[in-house]
Amino acid sequence: MWGLLFSPGSVWRIAGGSSGNDPLAPAAPVLTWDTDGTDNTPTFTADFDDTLVWSAGEIDGSNYDVIHLEWDTDSGFGSVDSDSNTLDAAEILAGEVAFTTGTLADGTWYARCRHEHVVAGVSHFSPWSNTVSQTIATDANALLRTDDSYILRTDGSSRITRAA
Repeated sequence: MWGLLFSPGSVWRIAGGSSGNDPLAPAAPVLTWDTDGTDNTPTFTADFDDTLVWSAGEIDGSNYDVIHLEWDTDSGFGSVDSDSNTLDAAEILAGEVAFTTGTLADGTWYARCRHEHVVAGVSHFSPWSNTVSQTIATDANALLRTDDSYILRTDGSSRITRAA
């Protein structure tokens, strides 16, 4: 729902709506999980294409871009850990930024990100990126329960057994 707000100085602002209707909202970034499941401090790359980003001389405390990363063991992202990176001129030029999380426990993890474009102190958010997932298994002798209720050895053996 859209509405008009009155602000001091007789300037009208439009409020409400969604990122799909916000002409200043950037497109959703594309997220990749760059490390394999034996690395419990994974690295991610967020690729973005924002034709509305600022040139290096225009980035300041009121005009900037941020990529926000969330990761969770819940694919619905009910209890996330997160990190963010305020983009510098080199990252804007490259169109990508890398993240590394802290140590993750063994199990299946999910991650997503989004791009925040701040203009004159007002945030404009992209839709969420694609969700990526990886099963972390740092113990070569660990047994993991998969979604279809099978136990899978991660020691390289081919033995798979049905969970009780």
